[in-house]
Amino acid sequence: MRLVGHGCLLVLPLLLWLDYLRSIYRSLVLTGADQVAVPFLGFLSKWQITASQFATSGWGSPARNAMLALVGATIQAVALVAWADWRNLWWRVGAVFVLVMLTTDPVVWEGYPGAYTRVLLPMTLAFNLLLPGRKWFWPLLVLGNLSVIPGIQAMRIPLVWRLF
Repeated sequence: MRLVGHGCLLVLPLLLWLDYLRSIYRSLVLTGADQVAVPFLGFLSKWQITASQFATSGWGSPARNAMLALVGATIQAVALVAWADWRNLWWRVGAVFVLVMLTTDPVVWEGYPGAYTRVLLPMTLAFNLLLPGRKWFWPLLVLGNLSVIPGIQAMRIPLVWRLF
């Protein structure tokens, strides 16, 4: 019974987040199994497409934002896996969203940078809450939050826009 209770606690943040997304978009898209894919399919596909576009078009292309966000999400996922601590609530939230990241359909990964940056916000929050006091704090802080740059650019703040 205790294991079942822990399993429910582990899945609860995911269910709450999916319900939140459904309430925002008022769509049945998130209720079907069509957004779940074979593990690593969407993630690796996004890496392949982004690397290819980045190699051909360079830093000035829209692939730059996708690359920054993808590097940030990957750093977050790797760090959360490395910091495994079942007793920590925020680690469990992050771990669930690492699983979401790895099983999300390629359609969620499409675009520059893609909808996955919004879908994985709880993973980003867990990463940032667990980061203080860790070894390699500053490099992890910068690399794990590279998706902030495309976010700032999306807001079209003129002064900041020119910096990137």
